[in-house]
Amino acid sequence: MKKTILLSIMLATIIAPPVFATSYTHPTKKFSLEFPDKWEFISDYMRTATLVFKPTAGTDDTFRENVNVYITSQPQKMSLKEFVSNRNRRNASQLTGYMNLSEKNLTIGDQPAIEIIAKHNMKGLQLKVMVVYILNDGKGYAITGSALESRFDTFKKAFTKIIYSFRLN
Repeated sequence: MKKTILLSIMLATIIAPPVFATSYTHPTKKFSLEFPDKWEFISDYMRTATLVFKPTAGTDDTFRENVNVYITSQPQKMSLKEFVSNRNRRNASQLTGYMNLSEKNLTIGDQPAIEIIAKHNMKGLQLKVMVVYILNDGKGYAITGSALESRFDTFKKAFTKIIYSFRLN
């Protein structure tokens, strides 16, 4: 009986979805998002407005899955479709082996958005990413969840929940 209870607790801990109790509002960039309690948060890091990392999984962990928010100034008259097309061209020219796997239109908060699933190589690691693009008031937002391609499906639900929580304030 004790072994069954212990096994149940261990399985619940392993397969339980992350708790999303942390909400963050950027003090100057006018956006907010939510992320799991145990993920590490960094603001304004390496040209990103926000970066959240999953907890490390030990010394064998070669890549820390993460979500980042990257903001660029864009011409006022640019459409969302043009913004995404420009970002895709730039990604293809800067990221080794960049390839779009899917694209869909959606709404995040009350903002029209486009979600791209893509893959590319980085320092010998094959990555798969979910990127949601939003264009608002001359600012282009790329909210990206990155994982090793082999672990992307494990993190896709968390990426979706974090990215879809994004709101402009």
